[in-house]
Amino acid sequence: MRDSFRSKLRDLLEMEAKGTICSDPFVHFPGFVDAEEAVRRADVLVVATPHEQYKTLQLHGKPVFDIWNVFARARGAGAAGVVKVLLTGSSGFIAGYLVNELLAHGHEVVGIDNFSKYGPVKRSYDSNPRYSFVEADAKDVALLNACFPTATS
Repeated sequence: MRDSFRSKLRDLLEMEAKGTICSDPFVHFPGFVDAEEAVRRADVLVVATPHEQYKTLQLHGKPVFDIWNVFARARGAGAAGVVKVLLTGSSGFIAGYLVNELLAHGHEVVGIDNFSKYGPVKRSYDSNPRYSFVEADAKDVALLNACFPTATS
């Protein structure tokens, strides 16, 4: 079993019944495809590893969740590649890894959790100025709209 961030993210997506297409030039697992094929087949791209090879990919206008800021840095965007991320279940096991990675790469995170699974948990990033937490249920659409008033559905 792999313990990498990419593996945890893939496991999380598969638990949520979403299809995943994985590519990693240094990992040769059954079912992995090359990066160009992953871009062709995917609806949304999540870059969970900062491999240099990804910097030159043609994304064809597909939405990209670039955790490592790979594409912005490759295009000289610097801080312009920083995004504000709304993360539901932010106090959970897997999301805790994701929050750490996002903050480590300069992103701003709004975490939402109702503590239904683990109860209140202290995290190392709780006092990070780029992290804010809302104790609530992610099914509350009005709350989500309030967190991101400029987002469109």
